[in-house]
Amino acid sequence: MTQEQFIKRYEKYDDAVQEYMRIISDALMQKYQDVPDIFIMTLDALAGNLTIMNKAMKTIAYEGGDIKGKDNYRGEKKSTELSAFLASQNNVIKLANIFGFTPMGRSKIRENTDAADINKYLQNLIS
Repeated sequence: MTQEQFIKRYEKYDDAVQEYMRIISDALMQKYQDVPDIFIMTLDALAGNLTIMNKAMKTIAYEGGDIKGKDNYRGEKKSTELSAFLASQNNVIKLANIFGFTPMGRSKIRENTDAADINKYLQNLIS
């Protein structure tokens, strides 16, 4: 998938999610020269979790949401917004680690330098 197609896929998402997905797109383009179609499902899940995380944070921080909720049986509990934020944040971090977009995730991914060596070897043969 081209970068333009990838970015267009997320144009209806809010601005922050679009910015995150552009950053991810740039990283994928640098590594793969396009966005591999096999990644789309995981990247859609990432965009969805980013949306939930941002909406929950905005509700808590700016729209009068609270971190405490009320349970009719046990009293105070985490608010729905806080629970949604924490769950989506956890998912975002896990998905970002899978792609090596965090320092921890990057340290676990071994780069394959063989492809670069093969390309260099083929260029030498052609020249």
